[in-house]
Amino acid sequence: VKNEVSVYPNPFSDVLNISDAKDLTSVLVYDMNGRLVKINAKPEAKLHLGELNAGLYMITLKYKDGFTKTIKAVKK
Repeated sequence: VKNEVSVYPNPFSDVLNISDAKDLTSVLVYDMNGRLVKINAKPEAKLHLGELNAGLYMITLKYKDGFTKTIKAVKK
């Protein structure tokens, strides 16, 4: 049931957890200007984003079966 995948905690400080990382192929992080600021081609359940500035980001999760989900996340 990938429709219910979530990221937490939100807002986050340095690490963002992904509730369903099974079959995840990539994670893309965009700032609110639409710029791609980070690509993780070998994602795990923990996404380390300590280098990002505070603000609002769009986290796009891409799965093997083609399913894609974009979630808003706030970095403190």
